[in-house]
Amino acid sequence: MVERMRSAYSAAEGYQMRVESASWEDGREEETRLLYWFKKPGRIRIEFLKPRAGWVLVYPSEGGKVRIRPAGLLRFFPLSLDPANSLLTVWPGQQVTQTDLGLLVENIARSATTGRIGPVELSRDGEDRVIRVEAQNHFLAGVPTRYELRIDGRHWLPSGVREEVPGERRREIRFLDLEINPGLPEELFRLE
Repeated sequence: MVERMRSAYSAAEGYQMRVESASWEDGREEETRLLYWFKKPGRIRIEFLKPRAGWVLVYPSEGGKVRIRPAGLLRFFPLSLDPANSLLTVWPGQQVTQTDLGLLVENIARSATTGRIGPVELSRDGEDRVIRVEAQNHFLAGVPTRYELRIDGRHWLPSGVREEVPGERRREIRFLDLEINPGLPEELFRLE
């Protein structure tokens, strides 16, 4: 299954999708919705729908920076930030530049092999292949995490992730409306 995912990702020049996620920390839930574009070798565009509706982010811009155009009147004051800036942290240990499905494919491979703590459970849910495993956290060393990793059986690329630490759900992400090789123009990855 891992080699099939790697092969599918290798054949993709780019993709676009809708991402919906929920995370839980200190008893509160935070939802995020966004539109996401990726073009090899590492060009990213994100348009936020919730929170920060109307904000747009592109990477890399001049000097390898992340360029952000806020919404409303602030749109006239775009920001250029270093990718390691704490404002660009997606989740503890994960920067915005680490959101590509290719990285997730490699994290899934590691979770099922060298980073695995417990047994791997494989099943199907409709078109999805489901991998359940306890493994080292993808972004935080030394944090055992229970993963449910979903692979879309049509594209053979990830379609969702659920993360739990002992007794507590932490994050769920769904990748929706995935379109492979949509012919993304370079202009999409620039902000004026």
